[in-house]
Amino acid sequence: MTRLIPVDALMLATRALIFGLWSITPICWLYIIAFFLHELGYYPSSILPEGVLRFDFDRNVTSKGLLAYCLIENAFSIYLHILKRRIQKPGPRPIYGRRFLCYVFSRALEGGLGSKPYGSFNPTANGDSAANRPNRGASVYNLRKRLAPTTLEPITVIEQPALKPRSPGTISPSLGQTEDEKAKTARIARLRSVSYVPSFVDGDLHRDDPRAKTFMDEYRRWFWNVPIDDLTQRDVEHWLAWSLYGTTLEEIEAESKAPTSKQNDDTGIRVRSFSSPAPPQWSEPGGRRPILRSVPSSASTLSEEGVRSVKAEPGEWDDPVRGTRLDFLHYCRELIEARQGFTLPEHPAACSPAHTNNGPRIRTMRLTVDPVRVVSRPFVLYAVTNTLSWLVIRKAIWGGFKKERRERLEYLIYRPPGWTPAKAIKDGTSKYRPLLFLHGLGIGLAQYIAVVDMFLHDTETMQRPILILIQPSISQNIFSKYFLAPLKHHETTGTLRKIFRSEGWDVQGCHIDLLGHSWGTICSAWVLKCFPGLIQRTCLVDPVCFQLWVPHVCANFVYLRADTPMKLILRYFVAREVGTANVLCRHFDWPSNILWPEEILHIDDPTQTRILLASDDAILNSEANHRYLVEHGMRDEKDGGGLFVGQGMVHGELLMHPGVGMQKVKAWIKGEYL
Repeated sequence: MTRLIPVDALMLATRALIFGLWSITPICWLYIIAFFLHELGYYPSSILPEGVLRFDFDRNVTSKGLLAYCLIENAFSIYLHILKRRIQKPGPRPIYGRRFLCYVFSRALEGGLGSKPYGSFNPTANGDSAANRPNRGASVYNLRKRLAPTTLEPITVIEQPALKPRSPGTISPSLGQTEDEKAKTARIARLRSVSYVPSFVDGDLHRDDPRAKTFMDEYRRWFWNVPIDDLTQRDVEHWLAWSLYGTTLEEIEAESKAPTSKQNDDTGIRVRSFSSPAPPQWSEPGGRRPILRSVPSSASTLSEEGVRSVKAEPGEWDDPVRGTRLDFLHYCRELIEARQGFTLPEHPAACSPAHTNNGPRIRTMRLTVDPVRVVSRPFVLYAVTNTLSWLVIRKAIWGGFKKERRERLEYLIYRPPGWTPAKAIKDGTSKYRPLLFLHGLGIGLAQYIAVVDMFLHDTETMQRPILILIQPSISQNIFSKYFLAPLKHHETTGTLRKIFRSEGWDVQGCHIDLLGHSWGTICSAWVLKCFPGLIQRTCLVDPVCFQLWVPHVCANFVYLRADTPMKLILRYFVAREVGTANVLCRHFDWPSNILWPEEILHIDDPTQTRILLASDDAILNSEANHRYLVEHGMRDEKDGGGLFVGQGMVHGELLMHPGVGMQKVKAWIKGEYL
């Protein structure tokens, strides 16, 4: 129906709807002000109809109710304003180890390189042709071989010696080199001196190479698409300070000057860090897994999710990464320069604004540092959405689910009569296998009524246990005490581990099926990283967990102007809501949220793994995601694979009933291929 309405008319209607909802609060304030002015004799009653401003308990019930409602709305608007100010404070800073950040950052920079040799590009050729796409088997094997660092966890390899850093002495500047060539040679020597070297460092990647051009086109999106030649080293360092540490460059520079900031291995300082949420590929296909030993620590009790107190080993930082966080930041900037094929200028052009010590010179997207933008909404909107979610939860409970809580995690769980882990193991199929569903941003389970109905009305689905997480921080549940305290990676997976253990789902051979939508695919990434052998089958709908180093998701959802009705609806009703904005702009942890394709078990088996994309998705770039997944081994549905693109569909439409997306999800749950 919406396709029959002109875009301009639909956009106008959407703006009118949003303005009407937003204006409820100021109208209530005007009514209260007018009422009290009238009561004090300063406001003529002729301006409003007779009786509207009369507060009579006995005769005017309408005025009584209207005044009460306006008072509630006004009080709620004050409370909402307090919440808006509260979330402007800096969020929790990332505390991952620098070696892990080096792994993730370098891995992200290697995206889009393919298998084409360096230095052999043809500027007139199409760099994205089918002939240039890498072979799945060779590319994944070589990628894992290159990307496996000496260690991502605080562990020591006993039976397998660590890789030795490559000597920079293999690169020696010749006498005939220019100053630029000498600088490039010195940079490559520094980048090669570490134990893990990205592939593009050794390759002669030119700025005219299509792969370098594509990288620059994607990277400059973080700077609002300014020309790449306008960027300087310091501009990029401002962005790196946020992306690596979630802070400002000025703070990193001040820290490096402080005498206590140096955290070398010689000082004996323990560096608090999370271990990698993405377990390294310790062995190649067919190889033997080495024996690993945890590094002892007496600092605190170690959680099962890998929180460690790590002491640097002697000589561990004998490379450009050693020393302050500023040193590591400079190292990452040189990685970017190597990836784009040229060195950034140190100073801006004479006609450009000069650098200052008060923030970036060029407008930069820094999601968790920039001010949080929130648009107010009336109390009645929260009341309606929370009532709808409550009704869906009650419907699930009437259908056999139970609402429970483990620590801070609320969830709905269905336990079919007579089910045991042995039953799921004996069957050997997905018929009795537990199912975990992770929903996305919005208004909670109210927008997933079709999914809940599918669970309740499908007799075959109800033969298996089902777990549905309830996440108030992304569900506009402003009445929850955890509304502004979202559960993050390690707390979520740690609590899930306890639930799996208590329910018997972690028994060897039982396995779990995973269904995630939108933000739920980021939660799915956490689960897949922490339970790589437990999650047997995966279905991701509208996934936002891939290629987070390109700002498609955050730009479309938070920064860029909403130029379509769907973007406008998502911007007001979801992205600019105070709880959702708090999660996105103060608790977003991109190294933890990224899902690498090889972390999905059986990614090339369409009966085990299904990924559903919408061609007209207003949040993610479905075309880029499709290309990325095909490069990593997935096949289109038309080729017998598990990758489906719903033509003409928008974000969330794939889970609407009845629809082709919902039919494919049903088939996947039953272990069928549709």
